[in-house]
Amino acid sequence: MRCVVLILLLLAPSAVLLDRGVAEAGPNDWGYIGGSHPIRAPDSRDHWACKNGSVNLGERAHLDAALDQLASQTVMTAHQSSTCGSATDVVWIATGQDGIDGALGRAVCVKHASWGVCEQFWVFYDPAMHFLAAFDQCSSDQCVADSYRLNLILTYRHELGHTAGLHHYVGLLSRPYGTMNSSWLPRGHPDWLWYLVYGDIHALLIDAHM
Repeated sequence: MRCVVLILLLLAPSAVLLDRGVAEAGPNDWGYIGGSHPIRAPDSRDHWACKNGSVNLGERAHLDAALDQLASQTVMTAHQSSTCGSATDVVWIATGQDGIDGALGRAVCVKHASWGVCEQFWVFYDPAMHFLAAFDQCSSDQCVADSYRLNLILTYRHELGHTAGLHHYVGLLSRPYGTMNSSWLPRGHPDWLWYLVYGDIHALLIDAHM
């Protein structure tokens, strides 16, 4: 999840990721690792996605583009569904302000195919929290609008990456990890395009496991 409070995680044991290079990615960078860890493996390469009633018309094309991006870079396949069924892999859900405990986004497995394997993820994102975060970091209306839209799009792709089994890169923005970075992307960042795609290491991790 791309979350403002993730800054606090820099003080936790997960901060050891900060000094790891791309070539040093290990098995715990993908899928379920046991215990209370929230990330699960998807049940197949097929990724069917639907939008519940909370998703507004303006967001739909960006949500579809997020799934298409995942499919274009990996062995995952993109399927758009007009209805949400019990076996739909990804259900997009927009929340109200602070609707997911202060997080900007979160992917939650709500139905398991087997232990550690998820049949259905609900992907929550909070547009209002994105706006407040952008407002807090900008000094002009145009900056707020641009930063809000860019980071909302990144959240779609970031949370979708979790539904494909990917873990965070927690720390300062790092190009090799692409959209799985968990930091807010400032407006005007020179490498912003790199954060719209999945880093090579993450694409390889999906391909190796699916």
